[in-house]
Amino acid sequence: MVLLAPCLYPPNTLKINMVPSMSEEVHYYLYGSLLEPEHYVDLVEDLRKAEPGDTFYIHINCGGGFVSTESCIINAIRSSSATVVGVAEGEIYSAAALIFFSCDEYMIHEYSTFMLHDVSCGFEGKTTRVKAELDFLRRISEKMHTEICSPYITAAEIKQIMAGHDLWFTSEEILGRIDKHS
Repeated sequence: MVLLAPCLYPPNTLKINMVPSMSEEVHYYLYGSLLEPEHYVDLVEDLRKAEPGDTFYIHINCGGGFVSTESCIINAIRSSSATVVGVAEGEIYSAAALIFFSCDEYMIHEYSTFMLHDVSCGFEGKTTRVKAELDFLRRISEKMHTEICSPYITAAEIKQIMAGHDLWFTSEEILGRIDKHS
């Protein structure tokens, strides 16, 4: 199910906040930057403990963050027995976009924007170690973009991302891509 609607929920300034709603619905908020994985243990644990029939709404207004956190949340979404709904409420950039596209269903609010790009990172240490880690992250980035964002992002667009281009989309553009493949 994909919806394009004005914001239905009040803004929440917490980086993550569990707010139980109806008996089988849980709302989490990924607002601000994704911090280190230890800040998201409750979300990951709740997704893994969820049962069929449960619904998790992950409200996203996030400019990205740690790749390790992104991977952890994506793995929890993919292994969850619950239906996980990604709710685009503003910026869905970088790691947040991959988390969004990992969800089972989507809600996209009218003024949400999306951005996909290759990994941004910094390293220190021996040059051979830095090069090896950078090469590894590029392989992981391409694999994640290909497996998670397809069919909404084309192979040609993934090549653009891996060549260093940022891809920007409005809510209407993403909605059109999702509708086309639903």
